[in-house]
Amino acid sequence: MLYFGSFKDIDTTKYYKVVLAVRHLQHPVKGDNVIHAPVLAPSAYLVAKIRKEKEAGTFDYPMWRAVFVAEYMSELIASVNAQKTLINLYKAGCEKDILVCCYCPDDTVCHRSVIQGLMQGRGRKQNNDVVVSDKDYSYFYDDFRRLVDYKIKQHQIRPNS
Repeated sequence: MLYFGSFKDIDTTKYYKVVLAVRHLQHPVKGDNVIHAPVLAPSAYLVAKIRKEKEAGTFDYPMWRAVFVAEYMSELIASVNAQKTLINLYKAGCEKDILVCCYCPDDTVCHRSVIQGLMQGRGRKQNNDVVVSDKDYSYFYDDFRRLVDYKIKQHQIRPNS
């Protein structure tokens, strides 16, 4: 099963693997079962963009959803490694308890909720929900599929790329 949380939720003894979906490790996490997965983190550019909006006082959920989510999903689509990592994460979650975490305390405005939604949507599609959560972010899966379809139609990516 897949669990999602912030660094405060890390207990390496509870999970088969702990996946750190962060670009840079500010605080090393010890454990043989800890995996650093920067490929699942938003780019430094995108993080800086959000930080600038927060500092300017213009950050809110609609802006995050319209700007951050679309750009983050585009980054995931453009990265074959990210796509493979997402597939492997889902498969591993079908068999073992995995915690996916990052630094953000609020998952409602965090890339972690997008990853969770992709996993929930894939689980729904395959009748195999692997996410343990009381929050449903599966709409991100539908947004992701629409973005992929759009990019294919615009010849920005090839099918099955």
